Amino acid sequence: MGYGIRIVDAESPEYPRLLRLLPNPPRLYAVGRTLPREPAVAVASARDADEHGISLAREVGHLLAQRGVPVATGLSRGVDEAALDGALSAGGVTVGVPPSLYARGRLRREVRRLVGMGGAAVSERLEASDIRRALAERNWITVGMTKALIVAYARYRQSGWGTLIAARTAWRLGRPVVVLRPPDSAPKDAVLGFETLAKLGALVAETPEEAVERALA
Repeated sequence: MGYGIRIVDAESPEYPRLLRLLPNPPRLYAVGRTLPREPAVAVASARDADEHGISLAREVGHLLAQRGVPVATGLSRGVDEAALDGALSAGGVTVGVPPSLYARGRLRREVRRLVGMGGAAVSERLEASDIRRALAERNWITVGMTKALIVAYARYRQSGWGTLIAARTAWRLGRPVVVLRPPDSAPKDAVLGFETLAKLGALVAETPEEAVERALA
C-alpha cells in the first residue's frame, strides 16, 4: 500500500468503542489516520444509484461531518464514495471498510485516495480469498463501529441485495436504520427498495437533514 499498515486489536487505544462492545471483537488491519473511537454513522446504498442518490449521499456525509460525526462506508462505488467525499469536503473524519486492505482494481485506488485525503481504511483481512465471507465481515465492522445506518438510495433485487444485508446487520446489532424516501420520478426498483426497508422497520426521512437528525436522535 505504501502507507504503513498497522494491527489494531481490542486493547488498542484507537479501537472503535462500539465495536469493542460486540462479542469477540475482531483484530483489525488499518491504514491512514487514527481510527475514531467515538461512534460513527454508516452510509450504505445501491452501487448503481442515479445522480440524485449520489447527491443525497454526498449531502448526508457533509452534514454528518459538520456535526462532528465520523462517517463510515463499505467503499462501494457511487454512493459510498460520495458520502466520504461529502464528509471530507467539510473536514470530517472518514473510515472506509473494504473487504480486504490488499484489494485490487478500483477498491485499491479508492483506499489510496481516501488515505491520501486524510481518511482511514480498515479491514479484518489483508487479502480475501472468500469474497462472500469478506463482504459479510465488512458489513459487521462497518455497522459495528457505528451508532446508526443511513440508506440514501436502495434498489430492490429479488436475489438479495447488499443494502438489505447491511440493514439486517444493523438491526441484528440493535442499530437504527434510516432510509431516504426516493422522488416520484425514481425507477420502480428504487421505490420497491425503499418500501421494503420501511416495511421492515427502517425510519423514513424526507431530506438529508432529517436523515441525519433521526440517525443521531
